[in-house]
Amino acid sequence: MRHLLVRIIALCTLIVLASSTLVSCAGRVYEVIGAAMEPSFSAGQSITAIPVDPATLQRGDAVVYRLDNGDIHLNRIVGLPGDTVRVEHGRVFVNNESLDGPYLAADIAPMDELAAGPAYSKVVSTTLSADEYFTLGDNLGASYDSRFHGPVSSDSIVGRVKVTFLNRLTTW
Repeated sequence: MRHLLVRIIALCTLIVLASSTLVSCAGRVYEVIGAAMEPSFSAGQSITAIPVDPATLQRGDAVVYRLDNGDIHLNRIVGLPGDTVRVEHGRVFVNNESLDGPYLAADIAPMDELAAGPAYSKVVSTTLSADEYFTLGDNLGASYDSRFHGPVSSDSIVGRVKVTFLNRLTTW
């Protein structure tokens, strides 16, 4: 009986190590910091960014990207190349059509007051070039996103976010 228990523990350990190796080869694991993507992703949660061909990115994809200053961010794509995106008082318009999504929650509350008013009330309008994406956090009041740093270029995108079983293990 003891021999069987040792074999089971060894097998489970091997499976976890092999899975971790596969995840690290296929993508990179990050820890969510802050409330920008709540309720979809919570602070302390582990996520995996899988490298992706930018041509396959879709509106609604959560992505990890790197800004010019080296900072890493997690936001959701709302604007694709060629789109005109306007964010006005918590409403998002893509090509003049209102967009539904988690960032449009009625109970959005500002976390930081800016000189021009709450972060979520900043009015932004931009037309994206052939290699640009417009990102927003799911929690507009707590997100530093394209409203502030501008569009994200395709070569800045580290990967599409995937939450795996192994990521969930780290949050239990």
